[in-house]
Amino acid sequence: MRSFITFDKEADLGYIYVLPPSRKIKIESTDELEVNEDIMLDVDVEDRIVGIELFGDSAHALKELAGAKKIYSKSLNEDNESVVYSLRLSDKEVNKTFNAFGLSFCFSDDKFEEFVGFDINDISKYDEKLLDKMVK
Repeated sequence: MRSFITFDKEADLGYIYVLPPSRKIKIESTDELEVNEDIMLDVDVEDRIVGIELFGDSAHALKELAGAKKIYSKSLNEDNESVVYSLRLSDKEVNKTFNAFGLSFCFSDDKFEEFVGFDINDISKYDEKLLDKMVK
């Protein structure tokens, strides 16, 4: 099984596969997260984030998680009706979120600099069966 988090020490770059890599996934664009220039989003033709590139300080949190084959926790949303898949890079409290492409990006500070993870809240965009394979 392939790892879903990688870290390149030389390039100071980390990568998170939001969905398992597949030849069927075609990346249409790479977009900067509006609130943090150290986070780049690989977006496919179905308008889903399939991968997240982290640079600089944002990438350092991935050093310890590189090689992980199970990355998500699965829970019910506050309404107890919808499923949420979450990835946390640290146990820091989430103070700010920013939504993009069905994901909520979580930050521990008010300036969107300290990235601590994300939640996949729009399950209609993402294949739940694929995500279940990535649950711890």
